[in-house]
Amino acid sequence: MVLSMRKKISTIDIHDAALKVFAEFGYKKATLEDIAKELNMTKCNLYLYAANKMDLYQNTVRAALIKWQLHVLEVLLTKKSAVDQFFTLGTMAIRYLDEAHDLRALLKRDPQIFPMFPTNEPYETIHNDSVKMLQDIIERGIAEKIFRPVNVENISRILFSLYKMFIIRIYVQDSADKGVIKALFNEALDLVTRGLFAVPPQEGTGPVQVINTA
Repeated sequence: MVLSMRKKISTIDIHDAALKVFAEFGYKKATLEDIAKELNMTKCNLYLYAANKMDLYQNTVRAALIKWQLHVLEVLLTKKSAVDQFFTLGTMAIRYLDEAHDLRALLKRDPQIFPMFPTNEPYETIHNDSVKMLQDIIERGIAEKIFRPVNVENISRILFSLYKMFIIRIYVQDSADKGVIKALFNEALDLVTRGLFAVPPQEGTGPVQVINTA
């Protein structure tokens, strides 16, 4: 029985089926007929949920990225300290992709979903929400006097870029030795949190400017 004779299908089901098809075939080769078949519905009925293939694709990617965020946030809420939340944010966000096979495959097919240097990307708002999660943790750590005072917005964006670099290296470029790259990620977190100096530099030395910011 086709879906037209059933009750209205949920948007979640639509996006899950579309994600599976786009991950398998990529955007160009996937068709609305493929997705409709996955849902046991007609192509005409699918147009009730999406204006066209691009509309369905972008909404599917947004849904997958938000699901990723919500998974991480759910784990974050179980952590009490800013330090635990900071490390959880980084490690859980990466571990999620080990199990999210369809999203991982789609990221590999379409790296612009998670670009290193974004320009007018369709998922910018979602990525900014991820940066905001990091900002909230850092601000909390500063308030608790666990982290030193920093430019929270700038540092959050730097850390998010670092995180994206490892996501791209592990899952988009499909590193042959993911264990080594993940170990490097742990080293990066250690460097970020502990710094490079064995003894804190003298008061008043300030940060080194490598590039003229004037």
